[in-house]
Amino acid sequence: MSAFVHNSAGTAMAVMKAAQLNNQANQLEASGDLAGAEKLFLESLRLKIKGTGEDSIQTALSKNALGELYMKMEGKWEDAKKLLEDADRVRSRIDDFDAACTRDNLGQLWEIKGDMVKAKAARERNPGSMICSNFNCSLSGANVKSKRDDLKNCARCKSTWYCSAQCQKVDWKTRHKKWCKKPETESAEQVSTTG
Repeated sequence: MSAFVHNSAGTAMAVMKAAQLNNQANQLEASGDLAGAEKLFLESLRLKIKGTGEDSIQTALSKNALGELYMKMEGKWEDAKKLLEDADRVRSRIDDFDAACTRDNLGQLWEIKGDMVKAKAARERNPGSMICSNFNCSLSGANVKSKRDDLKNCARCKSTWYCSAQCQKVDWKTRHKKWCKKPETESAEQVSTTG
């Protein structure tokens, strides 16, 4: 993983500008302007790659944020997958809270795509470092990771994990209900490539 040292004032300014763009994009996303958010996230990502490199934590942050946005946009799921997998590749080297978030995002993406086996595998790849699958969980807001044994999973799909019944209830109403289904023994992608 590349450690980033500002080698010039211009690079430092570009990285600061990228962070501002990221924050503005988050605000646009929260207000429902997904196209506006996408434009700013892409510019932030361009500046971070130019200033810090493809494999920096700063770049991975922007890839994760853009991947989260693309999960909300029809027709952008493959773009989300590519960005989240690349963010995961970089963030997993440190395996901090952010890495657990990216793994959960990959789990959500596989839920959307209908593959509960892969959703479960993505989230459980490091059972000692997981987060509650409720995006608005107060523990996640405080950057708290959990061990799988301390979380409860959805009884139906077995692919989402929650710190409390309340978080599960909130996520069910706001997101998970739409995607939840009983897992298949093989992932959907395995079936399509072998059969």
